[in-house]
Amino acid sequence: MSIREHSDAVAFKAAAQRYCALFESEPCDADQWAAAVLSALAQVYAAAHRLPSFGLGEDASDIPDTFDVTTEEWRSVFGVVSRALGQQETYWAYFDPSEPRDCEERPMLHSLADDLADIYRDLKPGLRAWEAGHDRYLETIVYNWKTPSFGIDWGLHAVSAMRALHPIAFLRGVHKDAS
Repeated sequence: MSIREHSDAVAFKAAAQRYCALFESEPCDADQWAAAVLSALAQVYAAAHRLPSFGLGEDASDIPDTFDVTTEEWRSVFGVVSRALGQQETYWAYFDPSEPRDCEERPMLHSLADDLADIYRDLKPGLRAWEAGHDRYLETIVYNWKTPSFGIDWGLHAVSAMRALHPIAFLRGVHKDAS
């Protein structure tokens, strides 16, 4: 079975497409959009756990830079989030909440716009390469979605963002007082 036909790879691709589409235009209703982002993020995060574990074989090809998200595209996504969430765009969190109790770490101010734009930047190149129909990149696409960037980059951003988005989406809304 080819990667293009692997049900878990196809499911992840569909979840990543739903996630990325949310940032490619201005939302009409910020509250509904925040809930949709939370749902899409949870779906793509869950789908990442089911991605097949393909190693990079001899035939694996690097994805060309032409599929990368440009700085301008990243800034656009950052701006969509910032404008939609307003003052709700920042949140307090620990970098590693599982640190021992006696750890000196203090909560830091985080940015949902940065989290969500970074996730977009990690997912979109694979989507572009997949859609281009060049199967020689599929092994690298799935490897990149699952292995290096999920474990140490976009996966951490996703968990933090979901924690911050939940109260916005279900408890207070975007335009309500955050205090």
